[in-house]
Parts: sequence; structure tokens; C-alpha cells
Amino acid sequence: LVRFAKGGIRMSNRTFMAIDQLDLAIEQLKVGSPSYARFAHILVDNIVELLVHHYCEHIIMQDSYHFVGIESVYSREQRAEALGQRFDKKVKFCKLVKGITQDEADAIMILHQYRNELYHSGVIHDAIALDLAWYYHSIATALFVKLISYTHYIIGEELSDAVKKHI
Repeated sequence: LVRFAKGGIRMSNRTFMAIDQLDLAIEQLKVGSPSYARFAHILVDNIVELLVHHYCEHIIMQDSYHFVGIESVYSREQRAEALGQRFDKKVKFCKLVKGITQDEADAIMILHQYRNELYHSGVIHDAIALDLAWYYHSIATALFVKLISYTHYIIGEELSDAVKKHI
């Protein structure tokens, strides 16, 4: 977050949404039950997907603004995969550009798969749901710190209680 001399805070709507959802996930995790853990895991997965997607968009946008005569760094295929619908390709691209590490990429893909199973099968992972969700939340928080620096900032946005709490 960037603070202005007059005390204003510059953040984007994406930043607000991520903070709100990560905070809501914490509240769900505090309950400690598998049902709330599943909900928290789904919230966290949504934020991770959005962070990864917007980071890919940002890198591709930067790559698009070159001086005349200078080639893009990324191939058409890499650009298409980064901007496409497949989450695994976006994660791979983030790893390629060193936005995330191999360990983070592996964890994200495993936890994303668990999210699919938690969402569609529910109680099948109740014994580990809380631990998985807390772990995913820690990864999402680290990604937020690493990837959010690219964001486009705005002024004058109303701050939610969650954003005020974490500021």
C-alpha cells in the first residue's frame, strides 16, 4: 500500500477485493469446522486465480509496449496461454517470468485441485480441510504481497472494514 502525505491510501478495486476475501477466509477458518474450511478454501482459490490472472495480464501488457523495432520477449503461444482460460498455463507463465517459484507453482496447482474436489465432493477431505485451507491462505497472502505491486492505483475509494483492519 502506498500512503500519501495527506494520509490517503492508493489501492485498486482488485486490491480491496483480495483483502476482503482473504479476511473473510480467515474468519471462516477461525470457526474451525470442515464446512467453514471448505468455504475458506474456495474463497482463497478465487483470489489466487485472480492474482495469477491479473499478473499475467500485467506482464503481457508490459511486453506489448516496446520501442519500434524491438521484438516482444514472449512468443505468441506464451502470450496466448498467459491470457487464456487454462489456470495451469497461467501458473506456468507466472513461474516462467519468475513471479512465483516452482514450489509455489506446485502448491498452487495441488491446492487448486483440492479446491475442485472440496467444491464438488465436499466431505471427502474433511479430516484435512482445515489444514489445507490455512496452508492455501498462507500461500495466497505471500502471492498477494509478491504480485500486487503491479496494480493500477486509484484514490478516493471507500474502505471496507476488512481493509481498514489490515491497513
